Amino acid sequence: MDIESRNRCVEYSKSKDTMFSKAHMPEAPWFAVEANEKRRARLNCLRHILSRVPYEDMTTPPIKMSKRPKQGSYKRPPLNEQFFVPNNYPYKSYGKKNLLSNINRNGAIITLKPIFTHED
Repeated sequence: MDIESRNRCVEYSKSKDTMFSKAHMPEAPWFAVEANEKRRARLNCLRHILSRVPYEDMTTPPIKMSKRPKQGSYKRPPLNEQFFVPNNYPYKSYGKKNLLSNINRNGAIITLKPIFTHED
């Protein structure tokens, strides 16, 4: 723990409040992030930034694709021999199709259908 930083907490807070009061304007607003829990703070910050970007739904109709060609003699390497990015936000499985849930700029949950579908 940085003891000196902790001792100067009030000075830092005064400086931040002064900066916010002088630099905040409608064209360039300042936002503070409650960051007692870093993971939640990062997610809240990302959600806030995305909510400030104008959004227009541009979902295209699903594209019908034929079945994949047979693999022949090719065998994919075992999954345990590959490196994967951690799947912290897994897809919800709904039968054969996976649907993605997203949050729109008003905080409402929207469901996105897959763009590609395979004919059975």
